[in-house]
Amino acid sequence: MHAADPGVGDFAAAPPVHTWSIQDAGGEILGVQASSPGTWANAITVSLDATAKTVQVVFGTVKETHDASNAGALADSITANSQFLVNTAAPADRSKVPTTIVAGAAVSSNGEVNGGGTSVADGLAILAPETVNILVIGGIGAKDAKANMLAHLESTENDGKERMGLLGVSKDKFDSLMPDDIVSNPRVILVTPGIVATDAVSKTQVTLPAAYAAALVAGRLSTLGVHISLTNKGVPATDLAQRYTRGQQKNLLGKQMLVLRNDLGIGVLKGITTDTGAFRQISVRRTVDYAKAGVRIGANPYIGRLNNVRVRAALKATLDGFLSQMVLDEMLVGYTLDVSATRAQEIVGVALVTMTLQPTFSIDFVKVIMNLQ
Repeated sequence: MHAADPGVGDFAAAPPVHTWSIQDAGGEILGVQASSPGTWANAITVSLDATAKTVQVVFGTVKETHDASNAGALADSITANSQFLVNTAAPADRSKVPTTIVAGAAVSSNGEVNGGGTSVADGLAILAPETVNILVIGGIGAKDAKANMLAHLESTENDGKERMGLLGVSKDKFDSLMPDDIVSNPRVILVTPGIVATDAVSKTQVTLPAAYAAALVAGRLSTLGVHISLTNKGVPATDLAQRYTRGQQKNLLGKQMLVLRNDLGIGVLKGITTDTGAFRQISVRRTVDYAKAGVRIGANPYIGRLNNVRVRAALKATLDGFLSQMVLDEMLVGYTLDVSATRAQEIVGVALVTMTLQPTFSIDFVKVIMNLQ
């Protein structure tokens, strides 16, 4: 599984970085900055203990102590030991002693502008030639991410590198759901609502939008065999950002959304894609992709060999063994397979593999009829 994650939106320029100025009476003797860009570093506290000649760096529950006996020692300590800070330049005079620390302005953004754009497209382009089965565009709602996602899935399918894409709705409150989020594609899964999770640093509960729930569902999907349905499978979230009623859940399922529910734990109500046709079940789409990939791999050793009846029969036997195993593993109910070539195709080195697959369908629901007397 891979994720293209440029942050929330499209980086129009390099994201800003939080900075601190280490000074003595004459001005700055050492500059430091957060180890990576973004608003996260606003929560870092950098303070000087002049008596102990140390600098304290605190982020959440993690605390660092650095030797501040002089600028050189401080720079060396930060370089060697800090998780959160880096030096912006070597001190001009290593012997100078810090007397004060001045924090730069708080970082107000992660360098984004509204909407997914070139950075998302560039990230997806990097993943295009890779062997990827599950794809997530991190932190961006479906409204802004779906155009890039759909274009990517179309091009990779044409290249024989099929994959599933997961998106989260832009707004998960039922009466605020955006029509622009709606997708209809057998390779796209649209997740709602957002989730509540524990922040690892602050140890507090935070509410994350559905784009993060999509990443969580992608992780869960990656643990399952291709023929195993996501329906009724649990996901490790603390809670949901929204709890839908049964009627609202039915409405969202009708729009081909993958709905998370809280019922004896957080789990998937129904494992479906946004397709309205034959590939509603995620497991069916993944099973077909698995079969196509297996056939390509099985056929590869025969490329460059003689194109005659004997070799084609051997190719068919190889592929038949692979598909038969899929039946034994209950991925398929049955299949048909034929390997052929006309005389003209033999001359140009073409062998045709024609197969019909019958995927196994999971139970989506159980209808219970009760007569009470």
